[in-house]
Amino acid sequence: MNENVHKGHRIRVKEKYRRAGLNAFSEHEILEFLLFYCIPQRDTNELAHKLISRFGSIPSLMLASYDDIKSVDGMGENTALFIKLLSDIYGLCNDKPKNNTVLDTTDKIGEYVMPLFRTATTEHSYIIALDSRHRPIRCVKVHEGDLNTTAFPLRDIRKILVNCDAYGAILAHNHPNGSALPSEADIKATQTLDEMLKYLGVRLIDHIIVIENDYVSLKDSQDKLIIV
Repeated sequence: MNENVHKGHRIRVKEKYRRAGLNAFSEHEILEFLLFYCIPQRDTNELAHKLISRFGSIPSLMLASYDDIKSVDGMGENTALFIKLLSDIYGLCNDKPKNNTVLDTTDKIGEYVMPLFRTATTEHSYIIALDSRHRPIRCVKVHEGDLNTTAFPLRDIRKILVNCDAYGAILAHNHPNGSALPSEADIKATQTLDEMLKYLGVRLIDHIIVIENDYVSLKDSQDKLIIV
């Protein structure tokens, strides 16, 4: 009886994804769906909630170590390996830009980041790590969801930049339902990030805010914020 209930639920979740795509799911629902493929029988809802409670978000989970993931109650070895494998595959496909890409002007940066937000209906935040020639090393989504103060997770950003020995960094996020002009919260968060990166010896090259087919560079908005 329980098996039939779970089977029916999984069919409904899959149909929902086919019909509406990932934007119709909350983060814990995305994880519940993902866990179907490594936990064939058991209800995965509770484990999905535990993962979000422990790591805060899917991007943070994907940055976690195997041992940290494995330590979550109910997480088996195969499931933890499955999550790490997905994270590494995503990095292989998306985090290695072409070597001839150089982000040394605002126009080039804007052209690079705009496609990241083409289908976004909620706020997304990306950190782009650069080498000393302003070539992207990694481009990582560090937040996805509603507008809130966790849109720029400093701990995750620090880990990304340190792990790839970045010379510089570009922060990019979107305002899906508002103006491209930076808010006071955007400015304060950028200043906080700039201070952290200076401590690490990493330059904050720019912070780009995207809305539809437009963007604003905080570096160029010198009346709002100067990034040097």
